[in-house]
Amino acid sequence: MNKINITEQQQHFLRELGLSGKSANTIKNYRTDLNIFTGFLASKGRTSVIDNIQLEELKEYQVYLEKKYNSPNSIRRRIQALRLFFDYLITKNLYDENPIKKILTSPKVVDKPRPTLFHQIRELNEYIQLQIESSWDHEKLIHQRNKLILNLIYEGGLKVSDLERLHQAHFTLKDDNYRVMLMPEKRDPITITLPKQCTTVINNYIQSLEAGKNRDQLD
Repeated sequence: MNKINITEQQQHFLRELGLSGKSANTIKNYRTDLNIFTGFLASKGRTSVIDNIQLEELKEYQVYLEKKYNSPNSIRRRIQALRLFFDYLITKNLYDENPIKKILTSPKVVDKPRPTLFHQIRELNEYIQLQIESSWDHEKLIHQRNKLILNLIYEGGLKVSDLERLHQAHFTLKDDNYRVMLMPEKRDPITITLPKQCTTVINNYIQSLEAGKNRDQLD
């Protein structure tokens, strides 16, 4: 078996995931999961260039994950990412068999939902507002962006997958209320009306954004 550079091949693997239509958030999660494995190898004195992964090393990695993460689903996801990566190496004729299949993973567990308590959301909102009032220029813009994200999630009901695809052009103002167009990955676009309390937050952010672009001479 030829030696392979795991770090280099991971980049190729992630690139192919993007070409296959995987979302940016999904690719980011795969990158994080695979980096945990390369970090584990480094902690054992292994370089990113390998020619074989021993079963004992995989068992050590499983123990490493069990100590690092409390959630069985977190452990399962990271092992699954590694399994898919080695499947990719096999399709490229870079590896003979998938060693990860020798690891026994725990069954998927449905975690109990633990929604953020209302008083925590309110405290976070108040904290961000204080940061806005005590900052200037680019730092203030960042805090205004954070307040906008908080409002879109908890006032508008948007998901993270909705937020990552949003552009300023997706917001339209009518009768002092904003509507936002969402672009789901596998469904037709939809628009929803945001609560009126979001209007001031959006307007303040847009004004600061335009001022910052003019100040820095950016389109």
